Amino acid sequence: MTPRPLRVGLVEAAGAITGSVVSALNTADALRGQVEFFWTSPPNPALASRVQRWEPIQVPLPRRQLRAALAFPPSLAVQALHLARWARRHRLDVIHINDFYNLLGVAARPLLRALPLVYHVRLMPDAYLRPVWKPLVGAACAAADRVLCVSRAVQRAIPWASQVLHDGAPVPAHPRGPAAPQGQPLRVLVLSNFIAGKGQDLALEAFRLAHARAPQLRLSFVGGDLGLPRNQAFRAQLQGRVRDLGLDHVVDFSPFASDPGDAYRSADILLNLSESESFSMVCLEGLLHRLPLVTSDCGGPRELFEHKASGLLVPNRGVQEAADALVQLAGDQELRERLGSEGRAQAARRFAIEHTSARLLAVYNELTGRG
Repeated sequence: MTPRPLRVGLVEAAGAITGSVVSALNTADALRGQVEFFWTSPPNPALASRVQRWEPIQVPLPRRQLRAALAFPPSLAVQALHLARWARRHRLDVIHINDFYNLLGVAARPLLRALPLVYHVRLMPDAYLRPVWKPLVGAACAAADRVLCVSRAVQRAIPWASQVLHDGAPVPAHPRGPAAPQGQPLRVLVLSNFIAGKGQDLALEAFRLAHARAPQLRLSFVGGDLGLPRNQAFRAQLQGRVRDLGLDHVVDFSPFASDPGDAYRSADILLNLSESESFSMVCLEGLLHRLPLVTSDCGGPRELFEHKASGLLVPNRGVQEAADALVQLAGDQELRERLGSEGRAQAARRFAIEHTSARLLAVYNELTGRG
């Protein structure tokens, strides 16, 4: 008799499609028939339209304002009760918290009884105020039956975490084609939501320096602002800087793309100058699409490829080094072709979703006694 699929409750705190959400969606697709995922998150129309079993939950987060700070403990208690009821109603076998910066799983732990709890750590310590990091991650590790780190860079900050589980992605059947011939315009892609620290400002400065030496380069920003005023202001600031530099004719901005495949296929080089990345789904997807990658040494991205063999790694905030890498790629069609092909081959061997999802399934099976 075939055992019924595992029933896993996936708790996502983001109200938008982020790299962690994309990874979870990829995993759910890969494990279809073996795991039945039940999703809960803040109101998220994009997520709700892509999964079958989704229910909204208000994931409370601590705020600095006094009124919000006072409201946080009772709100957390109420939502923890909702989470426990949701788990019982759907007869879940595992609760999987798809990041640890909220305390919902910690607060619900006494109510979940013996139900296995998995915490997935997907952010670097420098994304938090230093005094906040240790208490948050300590509480998560104390409550969880298993703590997963999305990269070795994250695990180094949590030495007691049980294991590294890299994200995965499907290997596209139709990646970017051969490298463009020498002398043709070359499009540099920066794909990320407009959030301070994601490196679009650094990428623009690197492009400015590179374009002066390699005028065939073009720059495309693709990303959304999550509807937040501070992100909208950041994007407007970038657009103003482009105008001030007189680069309007070679720099363009496109909105968030739920399926970025076309953006990868129409680009010639992928540039990521984020200041802190625990993994970087964008870098992985770009590699799988045969894009030569230039990325900052900001955490997880260095684990995705081999420097100079399947991508180019530059220092964090290394604007001049990134510009030099862009100029090098612009002048060497053979190098672009070699990095793109080798980057795709290495990424497919290590991070194809079939491999990474199988490792997660093994964790679920072990926790539920099916392993």
